[in-house]
Amino acid sequence: MRSWGIVTAMIATPAKACMLSPTEGESFNIIGGGVRILIDGESSGGQIFVIEAPIPPGEGPPLHSHQREDEMFYVLEGRIKFSVDGQEFIGEKGAFACAPRGSIHAFKNIGTETARMIVTCTPSGLEGPFRAVRLPEPGSGVEPPTVEQVMAEFAKHGITFHGPPLD
Repeated sequence: MRSWGIVTAMIATPAKACMLSPTEGESFNIIGGGVRILIDGESSGGQIFVIEAPIPPGEGPPLHSHQREDEMFYVLEGRIKFSVDGQEFIGEKGAFACAPRGSIHAFKNIGTETARMIVTCTPSGLEGPFRAVRLPEPGSGVEPPTVEQVMAEFAKHGITFHGPPLD
């Protein structure tokens, strides 16, 4: 006889149907690029967080690690340099990279045009600090978050910064 109780416990909140046109979704800027949320923890039952990320030339996050989630990157456009635990890789359209939780990783757009990626985090949760450090709309009179505020917000979510952005 099988016990399905374990499966039920793992899926505490069911996912919701989610369909977006190319112009829909919550979009905002954070330091280092843009974010268009495709699905978050509320819609996925806590299972997944997926964004489309336009990354301007020369931009990318500092070396960091996640305690809570695995992070995966699929390059849609551009040229992205990835580093995962010291192993470097140049990704172009169609390339994929995976940074398992605990790995020290970063990426940087090394092309001359804005690159675009689909970034997937499992489980969800990273949307919280992303939303907390969003840049204010131009002309709003609101000051952008400081580097210290950004680092503190991500630290609350188990993100540790280990060094500067990639060269």
